Amino acid sequence: MREEDRQQAALVAAVLCGVGTLFCLPNLLVADGVAPISRVQAATAAAICLLLGVCCLAGRWRRITWPLHLTEVAGISLVTWVLLAAGGGVISATTALAYVWSSIYAFAYLGPRFAAGYALLATTQFTAALVVLGETQLLPIRVLITMGTITAAGAVVGVLRARIQRLAETDSLTGLPNRRAFEQALDSAIARRRAGGFTIALLDLDGFKQLNDTAGHEAGDDLLRDAAVAWQEVVRRGDLLARLGGDEFVVVLPGSSPARAHEVTRRLVEVTPPGVTTSVGVAVWHPGESARDTVRRADQALYRAKRTHPGTVDIAPTPALAG
Repeated sequence: MREEDRQQAALVAAVLCGVGTLFCLPNLLVADGVAPISRVQAATAAAICLLLGVCCLAGRWRRITWPLHLTEVAGISLVTWVLLAAGGGVISATTALAYVWSSIYAFAYLGPRFAAGYALLATTQFTAALVVLGETQLLPIRVLITMGTITAAGAVVGVLRARIQRLAETDSLTGLPNRRAFEQALDSAIARRRAGGFTIALLDLDGFKQLNDTAGHEAGDDLLRDAAVAWQEVVRRGDLLARLGGDEFVVVLPGSSPARAHEVTRRLVEVTPPGVTTSVGVAVWHPGESARDTVRRADQALYRAKRTHPGTVDIAPTPALAG
């Protein structure tokens, strides 16, 4: 899970826990026997929701996801417990609708594999609760309709969220990841830097402005699309090729091998479509350096390449030797 998504998921989970706490409060204001559950049960449920919410908020600033899964499991179990405590009937049937929030949350943030598992958990608990309550009449149909509707709602939300996110991170002209996706990848590369670091390569098409001026923007767009297709054949699975804007592209290479970086960027230069050349600036991340500084060194290397030898690759010196 990406860092931005994890933080957002933690915040949403905390909000849902807060809403669950608020739902329990009215039961504390009426006498026992009037509300569906007792004051003690309501207070216990509210305390659990509050504790889970605090855990989610605390985990928001740490690179951990277990509070999210703990909240999902506890939330499903809490709904089942309240359903049983209500003793069946209309109140229990209404309480079962709360499963929909766990389903929507799981499909939106935890991924389809975990979401399917949690949907199975909710179905199992819901079925067991109906059996315990003695509401076994038309049991298969009740379970199928209730849990099928809840799971479908979560799946639809998950698909729509994934589609919106994909559109937000895709360059409409080339189909490549855009600047937003690159920044996300950079954050992930920094998070995994102990696994071997990463390398940044900035690419710029030499003569692109002149092509636009003489042949028109349509020809320029065709060139950008052709370059994107050609370069995608060079990068490997796990590498990221993104368009930053205009005729500027970037490649993020996992690992800190200057030899491999040079080989990949040399091939990128070679397969550039006819009519223009490609200048490349490369910077290998070094321990203690921020991602932004690595990008800055790659940009300086690109500037040197374009100024002195357009159509070539310039590899930035290490931070200790730079400047």
